[in-house]
Amino acid sequence: MLKMVSSLLDAENRQDSMLNNLSEDNGGSNIERQLIEKFIFRRRIHFSLLGLSMLEKLTCDPDNCAEIAKDGTNIITKIIGLIIYLTDEKISGESEIQQKMMVYDSALKFVRRLAVKGGKIGMRFRHELSENPLFLNSLERILDLEDRQPELWEPAIDIIAKLALDEAARQEIGSTRSILRKLMHGFLTPDDVTYLSRNNDPSSLQMIAGETLANLTIMSVDNCWAILWAEPGRHNLIEMITSMLENECCICVAATLLHNLCANSRDKLIDLGANAHLESALTKVRLSIITQRNQCHYIFIKLMVF
Repeated sequence: MLKMVSSLLDAENRQDSMLNNLSEDNGGSNIERQLIEKFIFRRRIHFSLLGLSMLEKLTCDPDNCAEIAKDGTNIITKIIGLIIYLTDEKISGESEIQQKMMVYDSALKFVRRLAVKGGKIGMRFRHELSENPLFLNSLERILDLEDRQPELWEPAIDIIAKLALDEAARQEIGSTRSILRKLMHGFLTPDDVTYLSRNNDPSSLQMIAGETLANLTIMSVDNCWAILWAEPGRHNLIEMITSMLENECCICVAATLLHNLCANSRDKLIDLGANAHLESALTKVRLSIITQRNQCHYIFIKLMVF
């Protein structure tokens, strides 16, 4: 049954027999061909949404999740093929663009639902995701959409955050500069992103982006260095992160990120002249102990390495 459901996602861009029958030699006009291509696109969208909806409903049962994880390679491959097909397909109509966004949204929600699961099921599914060399590329395509759909950023980045807990995946993500820049943008300047999600809350995106960056810097000198050099204004990066210690929502992820950057790239921070900003962080910690007592012990421990 699972194979039958997942077959609905099969969106390989093969020539349809109807298009072959409408070649110019057989009298098919360009208008007729365009109509058939639009019909094929809509049909693929319909079946893909149907398949994704069914898969998401199946994840409500733990036994189903286990079966999906076992068939993870097949399902993930089909989802990647679907995303690549949609990003490559040149569709300009407003209705078709909205349909594409619906598929992206459904695909990301399904993947995230399994990727965030605890225990062996989530671990196995995350392993399947990280083992596929094209999965990160498919997420990168969604984050780089020309018409900028930041409502898709949150689920995509949340998936990346969970994958970053694996050491091998962490290094691969860190080597993808486009993704790093999006994470920095989402964490440091979320208000600059035209955030159109249902909850219309930029702080939600900021938290997830910050968590992802913190995960990427766990015991990784290369990723810390990549983050420090990810933006032209990198000399202000430590100052910007330090200022987030005053934000109750971001205090934990900001402290964790600062801790990891200091622990793994102390010499590089000194080269960038970050000493003064790091010293000011201790002052902010003292204020945090007074104003945010629920966080004070965590923050103090994280910033002691300064």
